[in-house]
Amino acid sequence: MRVVDVSGSDYSAGAIVASGGPGAWVLEACAPGAVGWFATVGQTYTILAFDDQFDGAGNGGTLDITIDVAPPPPSIDITVNPTGGFTKAGSAIISGTVTCTGAADFASVEAEVRQSVGRVATVRGFGFFETTCDGTTQQWTIEAIPDSGLFRGGKAVSVTFAIACGAFDCGVDFEERIVKLSGKGK
Repeated sequence: MRVVDVSGSDYSAGAIVASGGPGAWVLEACAPGAVGWFATVGQTYTILAFDDQFDGAGNGGTLDITIDVAPPPPSIDITVNPTGGFTKAGSAIISGTVTCTGAADFASVEAEVRQSVGRVATVRGFGFFETTCDGTTQQWTIEAIPDSGLFRGGKAVSVTFAIACGAFDCGVDFEERIVKLSGKGK
């Protein structure tokens, strides 16, 4: 991925990246501040810097433009514990660890928990955990609130995603695991 960065200009600027040529331009990317696109070897690109007027202060100034390789996306890794619990209200509680490194604008863990009840019914619930990307391994716990039915003791399936997004790209991890829900419900 390549990046055009005009955020160092002394006015509010943006950039457009296009391939092709006059009469047949193909927009690759457009944004204020900085823009990223996947460049193809041998392809010619045209870059247009513009005053986006977001500062409300007239036209232009000194343009500071940099074209470079985009920084790598953040790295994120999750684990899911093989045992969990459930609440009196019927939510499933699952947990694990998350490790995130690199520059991230946001990072989170999201889980869907499913548990079969009887022959045909399935209880499903969802939960979310926001995390930081500071290179340390952190514990996470999610309360998956059911959309129908109640979670109880026994086996459940956890489908857990972790995502950390930087300025131009995201790192992801995924784990599907059978989790044994136990306890008296808290």
